[in-house]
Amino acid sequence: MSDTFNYGYSILAFPPEFLGGSAPNLRHMKLSTRCCIPWDSGLFAHLATLDVSGSENLGRDSPSLSMLLCALARMPELETLILNRCLPPPALSKTVGARVNISKLKRLEVVSALAHCTYFLRQITINASATVLLNIKYTNVSMEDVEDFFTVFPSHLYTTSTPVAQALKFTWDDPDDFEIDVWTVQQNTEFENLDNASIKLVFNWKSIRSREVSPQDLTWACFAALVSPQLRSFHISGGVVEWDAEMWRRLARATPDLQRLATGTKVQCVELFKALSPDVPDLALGDCCFPALSYLELESSYDCRMPNPDGGESPLSVFIARSLAIRASIGYSTPELVFIKKDDYYEDWFKPFDAVPGLIVHMRERRRELEMAAEGNEAPCNEIRPKYNLNRWL
Repeated sequence: MSDTFNYGYSILAFPPEFLGGSAPNLRHMKLSTRCCIPWDSGLFAHLATLDVSGSENLGRDSPSLSMLLCALARMPELETLILNRCLPPPALSKTVGARVNISKLKRLEVVSALAHCTYFLRQITINASATVLLNIKYTNVSMEDVEDFFTVFPSHLYTTSTPVAQALKFTWDDPDDFEIDVWTVQQNTEFENLDNASIKLVFNWKSIRSREVSPQDLTWACFAALVSPQLRSFHISGGVVEWDAEMWRRLARATPDLQRLATGTKVQCVELFKALSPDVPDLALGDCCFPALSYLELESSYDCRMPNPDGGESPLSVFIARSLAIRASIGYSTPELVFIKKDDYYEDWFKPFDAVPGLIVHMRERRRELEMAAEGNEAPCNEIRPKYNLNRWL
């Protein structure tokens, strides 16, 4: 049942009559595209899970898009669909008919080049409650490709209204990977609970070869597609894209009701507090950034110092406290302030916050240390305190 192609490897080809062409009890199938079952086979009819892996660089052993879509249309019980490097490029895909509605799908995972993924998503619809994980790699990307992708995703993909992002996390800690996690339900505390994300996008920058698209271009394309006035929580981590005060103001204008904000180690919180501090003389009360902010989490470097207006330098905490005091002085509520404990921590750094009316400051360990403690392993720090009130503790 094998057939050898010119690429130098064998394909295991099952005949149409394999298992009589029907398997009513077959619910889960994991299929390599080097293991060929006819796509019109009745073996697919009752599947709840289909996992297909292959190579987009080898066109002959991958299904055509029309073949794949026709097969999906005959899988009314499909709940999980995983397509790993098996989507054909648009140039090899013939024109297909009506879009396929995968009505019971709960989870969609795609690893693909950007144009391949865009073309596939344009041909299907899924329910707004489905979890979507897209990993973009192995591709040459133009800005036109990026814009084309975001005309399809997420607004064009769903049968009903597009799910609205309630919480959003941008992570670019690793220069090779840009990750975006979207929750369409409000998350109260756990930004890092990624298993519950409704949408996860990963752009593998190391394998995306582009001279036209910069990291900043990609960030703002994602931002424009996913951020809405309904956003309540936002977390950004990583220093590949530098966020200046104007970018924070831009985010604030797009998310007037944002309540929770968190930044990672490589994000310059100085620029954030420049935006948060309404010290422009003609700034009206309604123009303050993030007026609804109630929770602010920072993973700052405690040895950072800022220049004083009258000369000399002060700890970063002095600058942060000043920004929050200005907000409080014009009538804004003071957000709960949470810091991530690090090795360069020292208690006197926090004393300027005592001058901010109503401010409660907390500190917690890095999340990995908390996980290690919960697992019964020795944590890097001697003391595990999930949270404590520094105003009472100092």
